[in-house]
Amino acid sequence: MATNYYLVIVDANDHPVYEAEYGPLSRGEVKKEDWRQLIQFIAYSSLDVIDESIMNSNGFYFKVIDKFNEWFVSAHITPSGMRMVVLHDARNEDAIKNFLFDCHELYSRMLLSPFFDPNSSIQSVHFDSKVKALMKKYFQI
Repeated sequence: MATNYYLVIVDANDHPVYEAEYGPLSRGEVKKEDWRQLIQFIAYSSLDVIDESIMNSNGFYFKVIDKFNEWFVSAHITPSGMRMVVLHDARNEDAIKNFLFDCHELYSRMLLSPFFDPNSSIQSVHFDSKVKALMKKYFQI
């Protein structure tokens, strides 16, 4: 079975800023009804668990903090309160950790741009292509 990954970056006010998916579900190879709404729901509902984990820990990376059916939830928290949430249907902690740290670096570079509004969603094609390249690098199917 091929592995699927879904990344969502959520700001401190619980607004999704960016999302991307990688795997057979994103390419349409597997037809699952309403799968996108389901993983968005899982990611959004896991924010409470992530916030609770933040209160109980001083780390930035949280591996498999929640699970719903076959989906595992991992997260990386930035110092500014942004939450990078990855849903995955197979355990691959090292690759996910490295992927999230690289995504944080990309996001930090994005913040340095004077043309980027940190309170808006990320519409940059360059950012999207870099994230997709990181997904391909770390989540080779």
